[in-house]
Amino acid sequence: MPQTFDDARLDLPSPVEADFVARQADGGILHVEMQGYRDVRFVARLFRYHLALVLRYPDRPVRTVAIWLVKPPSSQRTDCIEMSNVTVRVTTIVVPDLPASTLLSDPVLACFAPAAEPEGRTSRELCRLVARALRANGATWALRNMAAVAAAMHGRYHEMMEAMKAEELQPIVIEDLVRFGEDRGYERGMREGVERGMREGAAAAIVRAILAVMAQRGIAVDDALRSRIEAESDEARPREWLLALVTGDTIDL
Repeated sequence: MPQTFDDARLDLPSPVEADFVARQADGGILHVEMQGYRDVRFVARLFRYHLALVLRYPDRPVRTVAIWLVKPPSSQRTDCIEMSNVTVRVTTIVVPDLPASTLLSDPVLACFAPAAEPEGRTSRELCRLVARALRANGATWALRNMAAVAAAMHGRYHEMMEAMKAEELQPIVIEDLVRFGEDRGYERGMREGVERGMREGAAAAIVRAILAVMAQRGIAVDDALRSRIEAESDEARPREWLLALVTGDTIDL
């Protein structure tokens, strides 16, 4: 007999939003999460989302794929997650480890090439090839956004925008990156920020984006600096900081 009894009522999990879920030809479920910065919660999030899909589709195999736009810590580069006597298999793809030419050869995957191994190309040369591939295949808004995010994660944002203009593609401005998505580069508040609110929501999303990008770049943020960023009353300043950070510049706080 157990020493103590626990609450037998099972709580329903709170709603979550995965990056991508699709049904495959064999009936299986494909689950993809994308990560553009180091986050100690990422592996736990993969585990939780995978289990949520297993509960939703108990009769279908669930396949989880983690796509990294930056090189992850070794502890998060895993093909197996074990928690609470449950094992989840994960396919991990690290884009910076892939040769850019491999991605450029595919009309859909070319948008990831700004984050790939450039194979000796300069940032300008790489981004020009990406923009040409996007234009040749009638790039959608989503693919252009992905290219902009991938470029921003590697300090190639300006080069990517110049290349898009040269190919007569509509550039992706910072506000579009904010709308693109928190979990696909910075965390959810970025994706929802502009859509959710013109002022307060957008400002809060930009602050979260600033903190996330600073973490990705290895910039230490103590409580005093965090308070300084969150307390900024000039709406234009956080946008200027975010633009500087994603383009590889320094900021003066």
